[in-house]
Amino acid sequence: MKKRKLAVAFGLLLLSASLTGCTVSLSPNTQKQSTKEEATQTQEEETSASPDKEDAEISGEKENEKYRQTEQHDIAENGNYFVKVDNQVYYRVYPLQALEPSAVGGEFLQNPTGKESTLMCYDTTTQTATPMFSDSGCGKIAYLQDRFYMTKADGALYSCDLDGSNVNVLSTETQIFDGVDDKTESLITTQYDVDNQASLCIWQNDEKVATVADEKDIQYAFAEDGYLYYTQGLESPVLKGYDIASGNTYAYGELPETQVGVFGDARAEDGNVYVAWGWTAGSAGEIQEVKILEVVPNEEDSLVIEQEVNLDDIEWELPSLTYQDGEIGYQARKDGYVKISEDGNLEKYDQGSYQNLQEGFTKNLDDEKAIDSIETQISVDGITYVMYHTMQHDEKNDIGWRWAYTRKATKYIAIDTSTGDMIEMK
Repeated sequence: MKKRKLAVAFGLLLLSASLTGCTVSLSPNTQKQSTKEEATQTQEEETSASPDKEDAEISGEKENEKYRQTEQHDIAENGNYFVKVDNQVYYRVYPLQALEPSAVGGEFLQNPTGKESTLMCYDTTTQTATPMFSDSGCGKIAYLQDRFYMTKADGALYSCDLDGSNVNVLSTETQIFDGVDDKTESLITTQYDVDNQASLCIWQNDEKVATVADEKDIQYAFAEDGYLYYTQGLESPVLKGYDIASGNTYAYGELPETQVGVFGDARAEDGNVYVAWGWTAGSAGEIQEVKILEVVPNEEDSLVIEQEVNLDDIEWELPSLTYQDGEIGYQARKDGYVKISEDGNLEKYDQGSYQNLQEGFTKNLDDEKAIDSIETQISVDGITYVMYHTMQHDEKNDIGWRWAYTRKATKYIAIDTSTGDMIEMK
């Protein structure tokens, strides 16, 4: 995901800074006072404008005002387990009791217990971490309008101020945390009814502002540049788009296969939106083929297959999209992605290949030994933020060929991928 500028009051940020030691830069809004001559000139120009043009300009200004905030923040990876806001990185630290002790595939974040964990703030300038507050929240974090949006273990959605105060429970029904549209500062969640039919909910400013639920068998796909994209139908699924600002819906066309696949990296470029899409099959959902799709957001029937992806070029996961000289492309991973090799080396992905960064990690397939395993990470501005577990095979909880593990310890580290330097975020 790329960085985006978001407009995201003033008093709250000062309070948060004094409580946590983490600061957020403020850019106070200032308004220029028009002179009498400027006002007269503006009035004359408005009088000479055509009614249609004037109405359109007023309508557009009102729509922009809907999403205009008081401050400007530089936000990356919004709606992820790590979220970077200006010089601060927010994430949760989970004590052993906050996640289930055993998890298939070592995916502990998918198994919260509802016990207390702590939301942290890592300051990238001082390289220090400060506790913000502790509560029973879990999962991914959205930063919208200077508030956190999170879920509980039971799926209840809530928001709070940056110091954990002023908690507002938005929904007691289970909300699946899907994504964030940065352009409109919207959180997207999925909610299922008693018939297991999905509704896509759009949240802004502590309110549900829209629900996409007028069709059966819809599934969330991705959000990008002011639009919510979703599929409709389980056989011959159609890719559709919902303009969050206007509420207009567009049908772009049928997906290449008769089954719903999975969507990955998306990006808006030169008026088009591109997304990696993969058709999956089998009990493990293995990727059978990958295509890069292209749509024009406000045009019906605009879906085209921009290019096919060679599976030999990727790692059985959806690729990262690239864009250079007006051409869309792909690579196996985003530059800065890290992994722990089987011989215990920390390696980074850079322009198509892996390079060693550090030794000393434990990666061993012997089920009698502990291993180090990365569960989640983001890479922003040459720094990769990583949550990794030291864990051990838990044979009694294996599901067929899928191994279960017990978590022994968890660490959070910031890695400078240009030098290999690592800092524990504590």
